[in-house]
Amino acid sequence: MWLFKGRAKQDALEALHATGALVQLAIENKNRQTNNTRRQIDTVCAGARSISVLLKEIPKLEIIQCLSGERVSPELMSRLQSIELGDFVQPGGNVDGLQLLRKLSTDQEWDSLNGHLTRVENGGQTLETVILKAWQSMAEMVLRDVSVEDSEAIDYYSSTELEDLSSCVVPVSAESIGEGSFGAVFKADLVAVKVLKVYQSQIDDPAKKQRIQRRYRREIRVWRNLHHINVVPLLGLVHGFRTGYSRAPFPSMVCPWMNDGSLTQYLIANRETLTLKDRFKLMTDVIDGLSYLHSESVIHGDLTSANVLISETTACLSDFGLSQIVSEFVELVPEDEEDEEEGESTKPAPQMTKACDAYSFGGIVHEIISGHLPYYDVPTDHMVLVHKTMHTRPARPPCELLTDEIWDLIQLCWRDEPAWRPEATQISRKLRMVKSKYSEEDLANTLAPVVEVAGLELD
Repeated sequence: MWLFKGRAKQDALEALHATGALVQLAIENKNRQTNNTRRQIDTVCAGARSISVLLKEIPKLEIIQCLSGERVSPELMSRLQSIELGDFVQPGGNVDGLQLLRKLSTDQEWDSLNGHLTRVENGGQTLETVILKAWQSMAEMVLRDVSVEDSEAIDYYSSTELEDLSSCVVPVSAESIGEGSFGAVFKADLVAVKVLKVYQSQIDDPAKKQRIQRRYRREIRVWRNLHHINVVPLLGLVHGFRTGYSRAPFPSMVCPWMNDGSLTQYLIANRETLTLKDRFKLMTDVIDGLSYLHSESVIHGDLTSANVLISETTACLSDFGLSQIVSEFVELVPEDEEDEEEGESTKPAPQMTKACDAYSFGGIVHEIISGHLPYYDVPTDHMVLVHKTMHTRPARPPCELLTDEIWDLIQLCWRDEPAWRPEATQISRKLRMVKSKYSEEDLANTLAPVVEVAGLELD
């Protein structure tokens, strides 16, 4: 028993001594690094001071004074007479400036100059070593961060022909400013960075990751080729974008920052100032952007007010096709990320069509005109889902701007049979025809202000 305790005590003391030795070794190593850094700084500073001295001493050389008419000493005259061309010309015809300076100086002058030249040379070599090490350290850090995905990044940029903006896009905050069905949005200077939402199980499985990459690249190439005033442009990509303490596994998309936010935010902020004419403008922007997408064989797939962005009163569509990437691989995502052994979800991904976009546009019109989302009067999200499952259409909200003509247009978009819903170009023509029936006085109308009664908000 006592022997065991004595042995334990001895082991503890040995461990303590070993720890102390390691600490001492770390301190000595740190001191060596510090001393080495100080020597490097001293060497570079000495070289800099010598440059300043040389600039003052060289004009005082006897050969310089000779050129200005001063007399030459016998020592320098003897040296000049002994100079031959080969003394300071290297093979290839290059002049050795240092050797030439040696020949054109007296022994006393050269002794003074040589010390400074040596310090300058040592300082330059030291500075070159420091810079080289700094670049090497930076390169190692970059390679460590992206070496695994470097080939993937090159593949993205080469296949999409987009700019790599990784070096010039810095997020304003590590926190996202919003999230959608496709992922998260981060704000940087003058631009927004959109990071695709993926699950760890998808990244860890090479086959799943490769499928997402192929689909993601395809959507990026499609977005790159879209050019319309009512479609948010894609400016480039950012590789390894930091999201908190981790990096995005796929390149993130960079697009212009839209100053007025989403359609919902814009409608709330300008509820009482937006005229009916302004609201028709917003609806026209959205349907024109959607018509363009459909003409390019692009299905939006997630047309909500959150994916309609406003800048300078112009509405632009964003995030088209991205939600479909997420939904397409929903069957790859475990129902419970914390317990993957129970199996994976086998829910089929919904098939998005132009008719789905038409239905969604009806909800956009509903919100723009009334200021309310569809099913605004249904108390819970669960009950909203029940209404949609039973194909129960949203009730007509009490709103003076929501005329029969506009409500009829909404009902056309909400027809139960997708084949019966109008196409985007037909909706566009119908919308303009409805607007043409209003007088300028009617188009100047706004929504009634919200009145608060006993803590309740009433329109």
